[in-house]
Amino acid sequence: MIIDGHITLLPNADVGKIIANMDEAGIKRAVLSPADHEVAVNNFEGNSRVLKVVGKNPDRFYAYATSNPWFGKSSVETLKAAMKSGAVGLKINSSLQGFTLLDPVVYPLVEAVAEAGTFIYAHTGTPVNALPLQLRVLARRYPHVNFIMGRSGRTDFRTDAIPTLQTQKNIFADTAHDYPHTGLANTFNSVGSDQMIFCSDSPYETQKFGVECVKAMTISKDDKDAIFRRNLVGLLVGGGQL
Repeated sequence: MIIDGHITLLPNADVGKIIANMDEAGIKRAVLSPADHEVAVNNFEGNSRVLKVVGKNPDRFYAYATSNPWFGKSSVETLKAAMKSGAVGLKINSSLQGFTLLDPVVYPLVEAVAEAGTFIYAHTGTPVNALPLQLRVLARRYPHVNFIMGRSGRTDFRTDAIPTLQTQKNIFADTAHDYPHTGLANTFNSVGSDQMIFCSDSPYETQKFGVECVKAMTISKDDKDAIFRRNLVGLLVGGGQL
């Protein structure tokens, strides 16, 4: 079974087409994220929209919640409300949300995630706000919280992803926008399959392409299962979602 760790649900997206694309790629389930403007500002609206789609398709989708930490106490309340309604993790994009991953403003949200036992998808690769080595510092502060390193620093900061993964075992690489015999192979050779999670980052990359890239890796069937399913299942189980 394949689970897609990150899809952005754009406004007015055709959910039927998303499911058809998943079926074509052999993906059983996927975690949906609110769109960029909802990640930046319209957090409640974005969370509600994604949760509504998940509620109508519970056998195909999970939901990320998002919350901008600059809203202070209300940001934590927004996150907790979404998790109570079924969100399985927190999506942050510090570049869109106007902070760096080193900024203490995000600590209350991370602590709420820690309390719930869920995980965080953190976008990386956009200077100066969202870099892999910044995520390493945040993950070191919260060793019991798991993080998916969104886009794994691609494109310009991909070389920082490997030392980040090697020093913080609570960070998982995102496979999106990479190739089987170059970047993905380098990640696997550096940290193995246990710190890699399949993410298509659809619609910014096709799900079929992402699946084909992992399948083309010269690794064992068990390693591919870890990337496609097992590692993300472990994060979902940790949050009581399976």
